[in-house]
Amino acid sequence: MIPIGEALIVSRSNNLFTGSPAGRPAWSAASRGFPRLRREASAARRAPRGEPARRQTNGAFTLVELLITGVILGIIGVVIVSTLASGLKAYEKVRVYAGARKDILLSMEKLEMDLKNVPDFSGINFVGTKKEVSFAGLVNIKDAKGKPKVSLGRILYCLDGRGKSFVREEQPCSSGRVQKIKTGRGAVEPLASVERINLSYYCFNEENKTYEWRKSWGSEKEDGKAPEESMPPLGVKVEIGYKDGGKICDLKRTILIPTTMSRLKEKGVNES
Repeated sequence: MIPIGEALIVSRSNNLFTGSPAGRPAWSAASRGFPRLRREASAARRAPRGEPARRQTNGAFTLVELLITGVILGIIGVVIVSTLASGLKAYEKVRVYAGARKDILLSMEKLEMDLKNVPDFSGINFVGTKKEVSFAGLVNIKDAKGKPKVSLGRILYCLDGRGKSFVREEQPCSSGRVQKIKTGRGAVEPLASVERINLSYYCFNEENKTYEWRKSWGSEKEDGKAPEESMPPLGVKVEIGYKDGGKICDLKRTILIPTTMSRLKEKGVNES
């Protein structure tokens, strides 16, 4: 039989070592003020045997990681912006170049089509200078009732009043044997914006029996007599300068006139 006093002493000593609430020591109660220590102790108790307890973190980024991320994003942004800027510049250059060149080529195609279809008609003479040329061709006019119709008339290619636009004008047939052609007599069609234009005319010199280029065609002689050229030239050379950005570019084309070449063949003149 154990006395009651000794039993109480033994019970309190057992609670001290087993960690029961009744016998918790003073240092264990003081650890309540340290949450981190309690979390580490809890993690150590939950960890399997043979593995060290893992230290818990709050998952935030460090300053070094933020700096590295910012530098990478900055480099990517600079590359994207520079690529877009260079692409826009290339697109704008191609658009301006293609637009100006396209208009010049289309105007040359129209002039070539009209010159190749010049009829063998003596009622409207062929007149050409450095900056304009006119000849006979089919034009669209209106009759007395105002209805449109196709008739033989004069086709004029020249610069507009400001000298910056190449235009095509269709004039109704009038007195054809003239040397000075007036503009504004028919429908005007703007073709292209140009900086300069130069026309020259290929012909056969019957006196020297040679082929040569002339600066004009259909002009009067110095003594005031009729024009020396009785038919259109063999060909027309067209040189057009247009603006491409900050520089002036030139396009050249030589157009042969089939009607004149046929008439030379009838005269027995060999082509060369």
